[in-house]
Amino acid sequence: MVWVVLGVVAVLVVVTVGYVGWRDRQRAKVADDDVAERSALSRKHRYEIERHASQGTAWNRGGHGPTG
Repeated sequence: MVWVVLGVVAVLVVVTVGYVGWRDRQRAKVADDDVAERSALSRKHRYEIERHASQGTAWNRGGHGPTG
């Protein structure tokens, strides 16, 4: 009878540790996705600013767009 109780307790511990590990990996993935999304948006915004500035410079030199 003691071995059955110890077996059940061991199974519960293994299942709990497995679930907590799985849950933490899911949280870490979501956090990484948020960081990656912010980084991608930052790069996109920086690219758009640089592109807008370069097109404005071409117009200011008297050309009609980037190819003049």
